[in-house]
Amino acid sequence: MVFACTGSQENTVKEDSDNVIARFSGGPIIPENANTIFISQIENLTTIPELSQSLTVTLRRNISVEGRLAVIEDQSTADLILILRINSYRVQNLEHNRIGVPIRQRLRITAHVSLFDRQRNTFIFRDNEVQSFQNFSQEIMPIQSEIQCREDVLRMMADRVYLMIKTGWHSELLTEMERNRR
Repeated sequence: MVFACTGSQENTVKEDSDNVIARFSGGPIIPENANTIFISQIENLTTIPELSQSLTVTLRRNISVEGRLAVIEDQSTADLILILRINSYRVQNLEHNRIGVPIRQRLRITAHVSLFDRQRNTFIFRDNEVQSFQNFSQEIMPIQSEIQCREDVLRMMADRVYLMIKTGWHSELLTEMERNRR
């Protein structure tokens, strides 16, 4: 990266480089003067329509409880706009019984997340992929239905999205399997 500094540009370059360093270190990425966020209607590319509503409710709760940003209903007055697209919902068979019936499965949901800063008219981050998954079984203890697992996975997704908004990263929420994946 090359910076040319002359006169009053020096402060701007210093602020920009500090901003870049904060993003790499996982520091706050929400602009200091941003106080409100609008959650746009979540685009859902899956065949399960209730995913959008459930994720929206959980995200609103996470953001509101933390208190740094107020979730508002009017996009035109929001400082930040959160844009999400749920790309996939997949149940994968992991283990079968003797006659070939699945007894352990994995539910995985993927999405793309963007955060737009209206005041600066720029994306803070754009189309960052986030995934959440969990193994479940309706046959082996602990018994869990797909619907119960779905709610858990959506809650994990909301936690990851919220952490991305707050710090730009969600790596502290990675599962052991994700950390060890190469």
